Amino acid sequence: MYASSELTSGRRAQRLQQEHNVPNHVSLRDGLGPDHYHTLLWSLNVAEAVRFAEELRTRLGGAAVVISPAPFAAPSWPQSAYLAFWENVIRTRITAVYFNDGWEYSTGCVFEFAISTEVGLPTFDRAARQLLVSEASQSVRHAITEMQANRLETSAIRASLDRLEQAASSSSR
Repeated sequence: MYASSELTSGRRAQRLQQEHNVPNHVSLRDGLGPDHYHTLLWSLNVAEAVRFAEELRTRLGGAAVVISPAPFAAPSWPQSAYLAFWENVIRTRITAVYFNDGWEYSTGCVFEFAISTEVGLPTFDRAARQLLVSEASQSVRHAITEMQANRLETSAIRASLDRLEQAASSSSR
């Protein structure tokens, strides 16, 4: 099982972006500096992601292996290498993916949903209810609309939505 949660992007990052008047999470990180970024965003998101994974382990009976990317750190990796690594994990080692609340606002989570759809993995929300592709696409579209209204960058999350919808279209043929 894989526990997907916001880490560098998502609702908490977007609130900070608005407060600091920056369009994306990269500008936020650069503007805050490493110490403030860690305190105001990273450590809080990692703690929430770890709680979510622990909750899943308990709910699934403790015998299930639940992987969360949150504790993994590769400081010298660019974002593309990080995403490629977790894509490979999802494609080769995962049997189901669970998405934490607010996943649709996270670039990484939407990317992970797209990969899950391409592979044909079952997807679930935090409450372990099946998360259908049509429902997921609608949620991501709503998040994008909200982000645009707040003048936040949407190109990466849009690209993952396009990938998700293309995978869904291919699998329905």
